[in-house]
Amino acid sequence: MTLRFTAAYHTSPGLRAQNDDVVGMVAPDEPELSTKGMLAAVADGVSGSDGGREAAESIVSDLLEDYYGLPAARDVGQALKNTIQTINRRLNKRGAARSPRGGMATTLTALVLHENFYHFSHVGDSRLYRLRDEELTQLTVDHVLDNTKHKHVLTRAVGLDLQLAIDQGMGPLAVGDIFLLATDGVWSFLPEHELSWHLSELIGDKRSAEGTAKLLVDAALAAGSKDNLSALVVRIDRLPAEEPSPT
Repeated sequence: MTLRFTAAYHTSPGLRAQNDDVVGMVAPDEPELSTKGMLAAVADGVSGSDGGREAAESIVSDLLEDYYGLPAARDVGQALKNTIQTINRRLNKRGAARSPRGGMATTLTALVLHENFYHFSHVGDSRLYRLRDEELTQLTVDHVLDNTKHKHVLTRAVGLDLQLAIDQGMGPLAVGDIFLLATDGVWSFLPEHELSWHLSELIGDKRSAEGTAKLLVDAALAAGSKDNLSALVVRIDRLPAEEPSPT
């Protein structure tokens, strides 16, 4: 058997004229699904930089293309990290040539589902959540500075510096796991119990993946979000057969 999942996303400019959020995913056929896995990503271009939207477009499109252009790797997480670091260097150089005041910068949260495991790479304040057995867990940590002088200032972003520190994580998958990748326009306006409730609509197909992603965006708008909003949801429907233990 092969990995089976249900996935969809929704993105909106919200009340802003331009949408600096970019969302993308690749769900390849076999044999690439078994060798590389499924890759999903969300990015939120930093509005304080001149090329935030362009940076978000570049990191998502280049990541989806470059990752699948690699030879099959034994270490999926390392392959994902190396790809992001290469793209970061390109963005940083383009941004420095374009403008001395901020250049091109973006957040990034990327998820790979490969065989019986999930792998993620993360920079910035977009987030990855997992709903398992009715318990919602935030798998990423926000890279922001919040104090009396600075409110929600990003301390890390793709394209900001030549040397990029990337948070990495992995874990086993379970049938029924639901993952959410979301930008701050969504998660900062919906408490975790509400995120959990909306995601639980995917259980038993009470709502489609497309409908769930749109519902999250619409709920954040109704709660007062004035930012760009993006939500990508993935449900694990079947895991590959376990390899028999050697005798």
